[in-house]
Amino acid sequence: MEQSPIPSAFAPRMRAFASRSPRLFSLLVGLLILAAHYAIFRQYLPNRNGNLGHDFSYILPRLLDGYYWFRQNGAFSIHWFSPAFCGGIPVFPHPTSTYLSVPQFLTFLMDPVSSLQLSFLAFGAVGYFGMHALLRKPFATSRETACLGATLFLFNGFYSHRFLIGHTNFHAFMLVPVIAFLLLREDARRRVSVCMGTLAGVCLAYGFHSGMGHVLPAAFLAVVLVALLHLGSGFSASRAWMLGAKFGVAILVVVCLSAAKLNAALSFLSHFSRAQYAIPGVVGAFDLFAFWLRSMFIGPQHVLAQSVLANTQVFLGRHEFEFGVTFIPAVLLVVAAAEGARRLSGQNLSTRLRQVNRGALLVALAFALLFLVPILLNHYSPAWNALIKRLPILKSSSQMTRWFCAHIPVLVVVSAMAVKHSRLLSKHRLPLACAGVCVVIALNAFSDRQFYQEQSYSPNRILAAYRRCRAGEQAPQIDRVVVCVDPNTGKLAMPLNRNDSVAEGNSQMLADEAVFGYFLETFPVKQLRPGPILSDVGGCLNLKNPASYVWPGANHCQPGDHFRLDQREQAEAFVNYRGFPFAISVRQRVANMVTIVTAVAALALLAWCCATSETAEAVWRRWSDAREASDQS
Repeated sequence: MEQSPIPSAFAPRMRAFASRSPRLFSLLVGLLILAAHYAIFRQYLPNRNGNLGHDFSYILPRLLDGYYWFRQNGAFSIHWFSPAFCGGIPVFPHPTSTYLSVPQFLTFLMDPVSSLQLSFLAFGAVGYFGMHALLRKPFATSRETACLGATLFLFNGFYSHRFLIGHTNFHAFMLVPVIAFLLLREDARRRVSVCMGTLAGVCLAYGFHSGMGHVLPAAFLAVVLVALLHLGSGFSASRAWMLGAKFGVAILVVVCLSAAKLNAALSFLSHFSRAQYAIPGVVGAFDLFAFWLRSMFIGPQHVLAQSVLANTQVFLGRHEFEFGVTFIPAVLLVVAAAEGARRLSGQNLSTRLRQVNRGALLVALAFALLFLVPILLNHYSPAWNALIKRLPILKSSSQMTRWFCAHIPVLVVVSAMAVKHSRLLSKHRLPLACAGVCVVIALNAFSDRQFYQEQSYSPNRILAAYRRCRAGEQAPQIDRVVVCVDPNTGKLAMPLNRNDSVAEGNSQMLADEAVFGYFLETFPVKQLRPGPILSDVGGCLNLKNPASYVWPGANHCQPGDHFRLDQREQAEAFVNYRGFPFAISVRQRVANMVTIVTAVAALALLAWCCATSETAEAVWRRWSDAREASDQS
């Protein structure tokens, strides 16, 4: 390795250790970088006042609700519905439900705040080492360059700051480099390729089941863009076919593994469109590009957004504009581009273009067009906005800036490739990596995060209820529908912590539930009233039948209908966190079966691949040899 840029008595020993055990050295460096990342952001989980980001007011009550279900039914029972919010709502069919996620599973073992802290650390590690592996193997960069790229990805503004504010269902975004690695790692053995594609599909399915559904298209776009970069760097028809086959396997697996939730979610959302919200955007092309450039390389542009975003209806806080990968990738790209321009200055451009593979040109064109998608989605004109409002999924959005996250892994990979192919940058890659890592850590350590330090949601009520239940108390029955009232005016209020009523065994009537609109514009209140949940209100119980939101036809009701008086037994089971009988559609039965069969087949395939891998065969041979030697002795 190159001469260390930092004179030190330990430098020769470090170089010797790195030469003898490069993988162990890379692991130790990665752990130190992860420790720095966690130390910087841990102070906001919670902050110095003991509070969390405002959207944890949505997440923590759901984690407690999931824990109550787990205590009553075990870990392997589907949490279809919850009585704790809006008088009863769907859980598994909810597109942002986090019940099938690592943070929720960790609450079965520890309190919700600790589970979130551990999840933040774990998925940071997954993102760091996933990007390191992606850059080392498929893109064949040096260890120093891979370390810098992994650091840039770990400290990306999207993951860390979304988590700080409470958008914990975006944690699966850190699986993007892992998915790309699985799809791009080449192996001549067909079974290994199928196994890699299956694993990639499982990771994508986890993202969907853990509540990242509305960001999953952007994450998948990031994977496609990274794959096009890899394909374009050494195009061949065979590589293209192999990559296409892997993508096909991954897409088939994710669709089949997600079939049950996807069908249920589509059935639920079909009754509650959020198309009423305007979609903001930037009017001019120059302003839009400058806005994107500053967002990716400088920092959150929430102040600039106030002046350049048109058609804004919903307030967008600072966390909605956190994407930054720092200025380092921009500097690397400019240096590499300048060096490349000097190389080409003495060559005939037309001759050079004729030498380029046509397939590579098509890949470059596809990359350019897809790379523009997140930027174009943030453009505003009346005609363009009207077109977006007619597109499925996109029409339910209230802003498109989240699509910028698709560029984060792409910029990291491109900057690593710039170091690899630039003679100047490659020659000094060790000091460049050391300086880059230090700068990234320093920029994040000294960044102004007063916005997150001043967040005011207190987790104490949820933590107290969790500890009571963990200590042996029975999970509370949800026995009342409640609302919050402003003590000064006597009017209904919607305070930040209103969902915490689940901690006292109450169902918040005006809960924070964005599927019905940010202000519950489409929530079908009907007969729901504050008061005992099993009381008679106009000929029915004061409790929603949550199955009516998803399969109203199969249950002979309308969306938002209540349990009938003759359904008291089912209602009592529901409010006590037990399952109750409800009807599902034929399509849902088919989707459930597809998901179950796919899960079993995927597990069997992965187990078979592990059992027949070279590592397993080597272990088996060593065990057999040791057994023969012991028998002979």
